[in-house]
Amino acid sequence: MSGWKRAVPAVLFVLVVALATGALSQEQGQGGGEGRGGGRAGRGGRGNWQQMMQQRMKDYIGVTDEQWEQMQPVIERVQELLSQVHGDRSVLFRGMWGGGPGGGPPEEEAEEEQSAIEQATEGLLAVLEDTEAGPEQIQQELDALRAARQEAAKELEKERQKLREMADLRQQARMVLLGLLD
Repeated sequence: MSGWKRAVPAVLFVLVVALATGALSQEQGQGGGEGRGGGRAGRGGRGNWQQMMQQRMKDYIGVTDEQWEQMQPVIERVQELLSQVHGDRSVLFRGMWGGGPGGGPPEEEAEEEQSAIEQATEGLLAVLEDTEAGPEQIQQELDALRAARQEAAKELEKERQKLREMADLRQQARMVLLGLLD
């Protein structure tokens, strides 16, 4: 029995990966020119994936094209704020790229202006990497990050309220299931 308990998660993982890979190859095959042999995936591939996910979200929520035009920017802002409020796990991979903000290559991040949370995160990471930094410095940077996240949480609630006002009850319920509303 214990062998089965260990094997089931592995089998489920392989099954999920196989299904996801099959779905991706089918999507790419229908995309007109972007297949497995198409070289490395660039921004075009990512854009197609984002469009596909947005279309699925639109269909799931059950909105018209006109409603989606109004809701999409608010939904995108809610998603951005959710990631800021709940933290960015990419800091765990920061060293892999040579220390770029958020774990990415430095040249990519330099193009965009950093949010208050990104700046506070960078400040805290720098202090944590400094072996000479004392508890006061760490506390100061930690307080700055917490304050930035509290401000983002306030903005998140405002954006969520906008979504509630745009959506009917069924759409709101679906957005709760998606984690866009609480």
